[in-house]
Amino acid sequence: MQSTVNPGRLRYNASHALNAAKRTVFPASARHDLSEAF
Repeated sequence: MQSTVNPGRLRYNASHALNAAKRTVFPASARHDLSEAF
């Protein structure tokens, strides 16, 4: 097991979670606004 936290992995997981949330929660118009904002 790796004892140290991997920032790249955390960043990847956060990005993946955000993308999944945008796909499932927001309508197309809001998703477009978020993609522009981020």
